[in-house]
Amino acid sequence: MNQEAARLVGDLSHAQKQVYDQQSSYRQLSQKLESLQTVEQRSKVLEMQLAEKELHVESLMKQIVVETAKAEGLASQMRELEPALAAAQAKIDVQQGFAVEFRAYLDAKSVPIEDNTGKLSS
Repeated sequence: MNQEAARLVGDLSHAQKQVYDQQSSYRQLSQKLESLQTVEQRSKVLEMQLAEKELHVESLMKQIVVETAKAEGLASQMRELEPALAAAQAKIDVQQGFAVEFRAYLDAKSVPIEDNTGKLSS
């Protein structure tokens, strides 16, 4: 019977060690599971943020397309108006030249002229 009791004590000791090892393994797995759950939650948050950013980028890209089209239209319109501007500037230059020459002519003749107020000046 002593031999049987010794064997049973050995079996019990062995079983207790297995239980301890299993509990230790369970605690480690539980910690890993908690860690993975935290990582999974963070991953979901990051995925949502990424999706929002992608939508924002897509919106900005559409705006770029629209604004680029507007800029191209304005550039085209500007190119169309440049000859008219150059012609108008040339006319102004000619008229200013005539005005300078006419003023010089009048100054040479010493003819009094009216200014904007209706007063005569010499």
